Amino acid sequence: MAHDMPLSAVPEGSTWRVSRIAAGYGLSRRLSELGFVGDAPVSVCGRTNRSIIVRLCGQRYALSRGIAQHIYVSEASVHG
Repeated sequence: MAHDMPLSAVPEGSTWRVSRIAAGYGLSRRLSELGFVGDAPVSVCGRTNRSIIVRLCGQRYALSRGIAQHIYVSEASVHG
């Protein structure tokens, strides 16, 4: 199984899969409500000094780098 890493560390333009959320109950619940659940595909669209812009479930979200550090992802499998 591939190792996971924080969403804040992945390069722009590639697609990853949510593997786990390493946060307290409140943040975990809020991220789950937004669609950050196991195996959901997520991609990093851009970065600013304070934020990471991601695409998830057809929506774009700006996450602080601190929150992105709690979202762990693994490489997405290649679709045929």
